[in-house]
Amino acid sequence: MTPRISVVKTLHTLALIGTLCAPVALTAQLAPNSQSLLSSDASFRVNDIAIIGNQRIEQNTILSYLGIRAGLPFNRYDIDRGLKALFATGFFADIKMKPVTDRNGGAVLQVQVTENPIINRIELEGNRRISDDDLRKEVDLAARSIFTRPKVEATTQRLLQIYRRSGRYQAKIDPKVIVLDNNRVNLVFEIEEGKETRVTNIDFVGNEIFTDSHLRDTIQTTEERWWSPFSSDEKYDPDRVAFDKELLRRYYVSQGYADFQVKSSIAEITPNGEDFYLTYTVDEGERYTFGTITVDDTLSKDAELTSQVTTLAGETYNADEIETTIDNIVQRMGDKGFAFVDVKPDFGRNYATRTIDLTYKVNMGPRVYVERININGNSRTLDEVLRREFRLAEGDAYSTSKLARSEQRLKNLGFFQNVQVSQAQGSSPDQTVINVDVQEQSTGEISLGAGFSSTDGALAEFGIKESNLLGRGQELRLNALLAAERQQFDIGFTEKNFPTTLVWPLLGMPPFVF
Repeated sequence: MTPRISVVKTLHTLALIGTLCAPVALTAQLAPNSQSLLSSDASFRVNDIAIIGNQRIEQNTILSYLGIRAGLPFNRYDIDRGLKALFATGFFADIKMKPVTDRNGGAVLQVQVTENPIINRIELEGNRRISDDDLRKEVDLAARSIFTRPKVEATTQRLLQIYRRSGRYQAKIDPKVIVLDNNRVNLVFEIEEGKETRVTNIDFVGNEIFTDSHLRDTIQTTEERWWSPFSSDEKYDPDRVAFDKELLRRYYVSQGYADFQVKSSIAEITPNGEDFYLTYTVDEGERYTFGTITVDDTLSKDAELTSQVTTLAGETYNADEIETTIDNIVQRMGDKGFAFVDVKPDFGRNYATRTIDLTYKVNMGPRVYVERININGNSRTLDEVLRREFRLAEGDAYSTSKLARSEQRLKNLGFFQNVQVSQAQGSSPDQTVINVDVQEQSTGEISLGAGFSSTDGALAEFGIKESNLLGRGQELRLNALLAAERQQFDIGFTEKNFPTTLVWPLLGMPPFVF
């Protein structure tokens, strides 16, 4: 549905209202005596080009897009090309061209332009379920930008998509333009959110092995039930339907149905526009078992790779077990120093016996060493605090398990809201670069308390703790207890990375490093 753009007149700017409401045509109005010239391929020239009607756009800018020069020949193709270039800028709502005669009798090409207005303000009205901030993220317009009808229509459609993703297919959005002086407009999106459109029925066609109720438990979308009025899974969402198709596929291939397909997924809305019916048409196919299982590892010659295989001959085909085996092989090769390992399963399907022979082809590069560890995002925490948690150092042989352990140790610090560890190719094939991206979070705590004691009377307690003092990973805490009869203060300092190799000899014990 194409949104209707309404225009509200607040001042005597009738010409502008006509421009906004009328459809824009890429045509030039020309004097009758020039129509014969422009209807043919003949060229003609003018002594001057006069630009009128422009307020913000410089004359030289218009001439540069027009591409026609005074004193040089041009034809109707040049005019058409120039008009398209001017309209493509988005600066103009209308352009009219006509030849006129100057005082000396010379030919002048007059170009009259009507500039698109400037948006003074954008308002959202009527939205209660979705906040202004969430809606404005989809508004591809801003104050002091140029108003154009296509941009408003595109923005309206994006706003409607937000409501449809939230289950409100009855939502309506009416963009209105309020005309101001100085070729400015206010843009108001009037929103009628409507009721939530929920899924009331989910059917499956073509399933014989598993019942409809069993498959409904497999997917995320659920039918509307009176006992779950606040469930978001009952709302119709096209993205969730696509995800449900993938869930169905994963479930079937994990049960041995390697040829399973979702032929179609149809969503029908009821005539009153309040409910959806979902219908999935599936082709289950035949059930397969694993045939011969082999590992093709011609490079590393690792005899223990076979022990990493969880898919066994004779068992029901299971795609999840294939992924588990691939992860196990990658983990094993990563611990041996092969950072970039590619394991591809090669299938050999036998339709007669309903078996699938499987070969894990292991492709890898040379042994890899850590060339560099890059740490990004720690504006407060010192690099050394993060590096000491790494079980790998620059120059060490790469190890997948050590890298995973290092990432977990960084998360356990409690200094970061998010930790992401990735790797990239180094300066040579046997070098890898480890990139650590962290997002810091607040590490300070304040506690307040009050009470009454029969011995001390009224009391108040105050505590403050910083777990990452000055970004060094040190902890400093202060607690104060103030009562009518006594005062108690507790100050503590913890160095979490105290060099234990120095402590143990002082205690008369052999050095030991945790």
